[in-house]
Amino acid sequence: MPNLLNSGEQDEKRLEFTGSCVRCSLEYANFAGKDLSNKNLKGANLSNANLKGANLSGADLTYAILKNANLSNANLDNAQVRNANFDYANLYNASLVSADFAYIGDDNASFVGTNLSGADFRGAHFGGAMFENNEIRNANFGGAYFGGAYFWDCTFINSNLKGASFTKALVGSTYFYNSNLDDAGFKWSKILNSSFINSSLKNTNIDQANQICNTLFPWGKIEC
Repeated sequence: MPNLLNSGEQDEKRLEFTGSCVRCSLEYANFAGKDLSNKNLKGANLSNANLKGANLSGADLTYAILKNANLSNANLDNAQVRNANFDYANLYNASLVSADFAYIGDDNASFVGTNLSGADFRGAHFGGAMFENNEIRNANFGGAYFGGAYFWDCTFINSNLKGASFTKALVGSTYFYNSNLDDAGFKWSKILNSSFINSSLKNTNIDQANQICNTLFPWGKIEC
Protein backbone atom coordinates (compact mmCIF):
# COMPACT_ATOMS: atom_id res chain seq x y z
CA MET A 1 0.00 0.00 0.00
CA PRO A 2 1.55 3.33 -0.97
CA ASN A 3 2.46 5.86 1.72
CA LEU A 4 0.14 8.82 1.18
CA LEU A 5 1.79 11.01 3.85
CA ASN A 6 4.10 13.81 2.76
CA SER A 7 7.55 14.08 4.38
CA GLY A 8 6.37 16.54 7.04
CA GLU A 9 3.47 14.30 8.03
CA GLN A 10 5.78 11.29 8.14
CA ASP A 11 8.11 13.16 10.49
CA GLU A 12 5.19 14.09 12.75
CA LYS A 13 4.18 10.42 12.95
CA ARG A 14 7.77 9.42 13.69
CA LEU A 15 7.87 11.91 16.56
CA GLU A 16 4.54 10.67 17.88
CA PHE A 17 5.51 7.01 17.91
CA THR A 18 9.23 7.12 18.73
CA GLY A 19 9.60 10.34 20.73
CA SER A 20 12.50 11.33 18.50
CA CYS A 21 12.73 13.24 15.24
CA VAL A 22 16.30 14.46 14.72
CA ARG A 23 16.72 17.02 11.92
CA CYS A 24 13.09 16.50 10.93
CA SER A 25 11.14 18.79 8.63
CA LEU A 26 8.24 20.14 10.74
CA GLU A 27 7.63 23.56 9.22
CA TYR A 28 4.11 24.86 9.84
CA ALA A 29 3.32 21.83 12.03
CA ASN A 30 0.47 22.28 14.48
CA PHE A 31 1.53 21.13 17.95
CA ALA A 32 -0.69 23.54 19.87
CA GLY A 33 -1.36 22.16 23.34
CA LYS A 34 0.57 18.95 22.62
CA ASP A 35 2.75 17.12 25.13
CA LEU A 36 6.25 17.10 23.64
CA SER A 37 8.04 16.86 26.97
CA ASN A 38 11.43 15.13 26.84
CA LYS A 39 11.14 14.63 23.07
CA ASN A 40 14.29 14.62 20.94
CA LEU A 41 13.92 17.38 18.34
CA LYS A 42 17.60 18.10 17.90
CA GLY A 43 18.20 20.03 14.68
CA ALA A 44 14.52 19.87 13.69
CA ASN A 45 13.09 22.58 11.46
CA LEU A 46 10.04 23.99 13.28
CA SER A 47 9.87 27.27 11.38
CA ASN A 48 6.38 28.79 11.54
CA ALA A 49 5.19 25.91 13.74
CA ASN A 50 2.26 26.42 16.10
CA LEU A 51 3.50 25.40 19.55
CA LYS A 52 1.06 27.54 21.50
CA GLY A 53 0.55 26.03 24.95
CA ALA A 54 2.72 23.02 24.09
CA ASN A 55 4.65 21.19 26.80
CA LEU A 56 8.30 21.10 25.72
CA SER A 57 9.74 20.72 29.20
CA GLY A 58 12.95 18.71 29.12
CA ALA A 59 12.88 18.50 25.33
CA ASP A 60 16.11 18.52 23.29
CA LEU A 61 15.89 21.39 20.78
CA THR A 62 19.61 21.98 20.33
CA TYR A 63 20.36 23.39 16.87
CA ALA A 64 16.63 23.42 16.07
CA ILE A 65 15.15 26.12 13.85
CA LEU A 66 12.08 27.87 15.27
CA LYS A 67 11.92 30.99 13.12
CA ASN A 68 8.50 32.66 13.35
CA ALA A 69 7.26 29.87 15.62
CA ASN A 70 4.37 30.55 17.98
CA LEU A 71 5.49 29.46 21.47
CA SER A 72 3.05 31.60 23.43
CA ASN A 73 2.14 30.00 26.77
CA ALA A 74 4.46 27.08 26.00
CA ASN A 75 6.41 25.28 28.72
CA LEU A 76 10.15 24.98 27.97
CA ASP A 77 11.31 24.47 31.55
CA ASN A 78 14.61 22.56 31.68
CA ALA A 79 14.68 22.24 27.90
CA GLN A 80 18.01 21.91 26.07
CA VAL A 81 17.96 24.61 23.39
CA ARG A 82 21.62 25.50 22.77
CA ASN A 83 22.48 27.01 19.41
CA ALA A 84 18.84 27.00 18.26
CA ASN A 85 17.34 29.76 16.11
CA PHE A 86 14.31 31.62 17.48
CA ASP A 87 14.35 34.63 15.13
CA TYR A 88 10.95 36.38 15.15
CA ALA A 89 9.50 33.71 17.47
CA ASN A 90 6.64 34.59 19.81
CA LEU A 91 7.33 33.47 23.39
CA TYR A 92 4.56 35.49 25.02
CA ASN A 93 3.89 34.25 28.56
CA ALA A 94 6.03 31.15 27.97
CA SER A 95 8.02 29.50 30.77
CA LEU A 96 11.75 28.95 30.24
CA VAL A 97 12.73 28.23 33.85
CA SER A 98 16.19 26.65 34.14
CA ALA A 99 16.33 26.00 30.39
CA ASP A 100 19.65 25.96 28.52
CA PHE A 101 19.39 28.61 25.79
CA ALA A 102 23.12 29.32 25.50
CA TYR A 103 24.32 30.71 22.16
CA ILE A 104 20.87 30.84 20.57
CA GLY A 105 19.78 33.29 17.89
CA ASP A 106 16.73 35.29 19.01
CA ASP A 107 16.70 38.30 16.72
CA ASN A 108 13.39 40.17 16.88
CA ALA A 109 11.83 37.53 19.11
CA SER A 110 9.13 38.52 21.64
CA PHE A 111 9.56 37.72 25.34
CA VAL A 112 6.57 39.61 26.71
CA GLY A 113 5.59 38.17 30.09
CA THR A 114 8.03 35.28 29.65
CA ASN A 115 9.45 33.56 32.73
CA LEU A 116 13.23 33.45 32.17
CA SER A 117 14.32 32.73 35.74
CA GLY A 118 17.26 30.39 36.19
CA ALA A 119 17.78 30.06 32.44
CA ASP A 120 21.20 30.05 30.77
CA PHE A 121 21.46 32.55 27.91
CA ARG A 122 25.24 32.85 27.73
CA GLY A 123 26.37 34.26 24.41
CA ALA A 124 22.80 34.46 23.08
CA HIS A 125 21.95 36.91 20.28
CA PHE A 126 18.85 39.02 21.03
CA GLY A 127 19.15 41.69 18.34
CA GLY A 128 15.92 43.71 18.21
CA ALA A 129 14.19 41.39 20.68
CA MET A 130 11.34 42.64 22.91
CA PHE A 131 11.34 42.10 26.68
CA GLU A 132 8.36 43.41 28.59
CA ASN A 133 6.86 42.67 31.99
CA ASN A 134 9.57 40.13 32.89
CA GLU A 135 10.83 39.30 36.39
CA ILE A 136 14.10 37.47 35.83
CA ARG A 137 15.84 35.77 38.75
CA ASN A 138 19.18 33.96 38.82
CA ALA A 139 19.55 33.93 35.03
CA ASN A 140 22.83 33.93 33.11
CA PHE A 141 23.11 36.40 30.22
CA GLY A 142 26.90 36.59 30.26
CA GLY A 143 28.21 37.93 26.94
CA ALA A 144 24.71 38.15 25.44
CA TYR A 145 23.98 40.61 22.63
CA PHE A 146 20.94 42.88 23.07
CA GLY A 147 21.66 45.27 20.20
CA GLY A 148 18.55 47.30 19.41
CA ALA A 149 16.51 45.32 21.93
CA TYR A 150 13.55 46.79 23.85
CA PHE A 151 13.23 46.41 27.64
CA TRP A 152 10.20 47.77 29.45
CA ASP A 153 8.96 47.03 32.97
CA CYS A 154 11.56 44.32 33.52
CA THR A 155 13.36 43.28 36.70
CA PHE A 156 16.68 41.42 36.83
CA ILE A 157 17.44 39.92 40.25
CA ASN A 158 20.70 38.11 41.10
CA SER A 159 21.42 37.69 37.41
CA ASN A 160 24.65 37.66 35.43
CA LEU A 161 24.91 40.15 32.56
CA LYS A 162 28.70 40.43 32.57
CA GLY A 163 29.98 41.54 29.18
CA ALA A 164 26.48 41.86 27.70
CA SER A 165 26.01 44.38 24.90
CA PHE A 166 23.03 46.76 25.03
CA THR A 167 24.15 48.77 22.00
CA LYS A 168 21.27 50.92 20.69
CA ALA A 169 18.89 49.22 23.13
CA LEU A 170 16.00 50.98 24.84
CA VAL A 171 15.99 50.22 28.58
CA GLY A 172 12.89 51.71 30.22
CA SER A 173 11.39 51.21 33.69
CA THR A 174 13.80 48.32 34.17
CA TYR A 175 15.47 47.43 37.45
CA PHE A 176 18.72 45.56 38.08
CA TYR A 177 19.09 44.28 41.66
CA ASN A 178 22.20 42.47 42.91
CA SER A 179 23.14 41.68 39.34
CA ASN A 180 26.53 41.66 37.61
CA LEU A 181 26.85 44.11 34.70
CA ASP A 182 30.64 44.32 34.74
CA ASP A 183 32.09 45.07 31.29
CA ALA A 184 28.58 45.50 29.84
CA GLY A 185 28.20 47.94 26.95
CA PHE A 186 25.49 50.60 26.59
CA LYS A 187 26.84 52.46 23.56
CA TRP A 188 24.17 54.56 21.82
CA SER A 189 21.46 53.18 24.11
CA LYS A 190 18.62 54.97 25.92
CA ILE A 191 18.15 54.32 29.64
CA LEU A 192 14.94 55.77 31.07
CA ASN A 193 13.35 55.61 34.54
CA SER A 194 15.47 52.62 35.53
CA SER A 195 17.64 51.51 38.45
CA PHE A 196 21.03 49.82 38.80
CA ILE A 197 21.09 50.03 42.60
CA ASN A 198 23.14 47.30 44.34
CA SER A 199 24.44 45.97 41.02
CA SER A 200 28.06 45.74 39.91
CA LEU A 201 29.05 48.08 37.05
CA LYS A 202 32.82 47.72 36.84
CA ASN A 203 34.14 48.87 33.45
CA THR A 204 30.57 49.33 32.19
CA ASN A 205 30.41 52.13 29.60
CA ILE A 206 27.24 53.81 30.86
CA ASP A 207 28.76 57.13 29.77
CA GLN A 208 28.44 56.10 26.10
CA ALA A 209 24.65 55.91 26.24
CA ASN A 210 22.84 58.41 24.02
CA GLN A 211 20.34 59.30 26.75
CA ILE A 212 19.98 58.62 30.46
CA CYS A 213 16.91 59.98 32.23
CA ASN A 214 15.66 59.59 35.82
CA THR A 215 17.85 56.56 36.46
CA LEU A 216 19.47 55.44 39.74
CA PHE A 217 23.05 54.20 39.92
CA PRO A 218 25.15 53.10 42.92
CA TRP A 219 26.80 56.54 42.83
CA GLY A 220 23.61 58.57 42.51
CA LYS A 221 20.76 59.55 40.23
CA ILE A 222 20.97 60.97 36.72
CA GLU A 223 18.05 63.28 35.98
CA CYS A 224 16.78 64.15 32.52
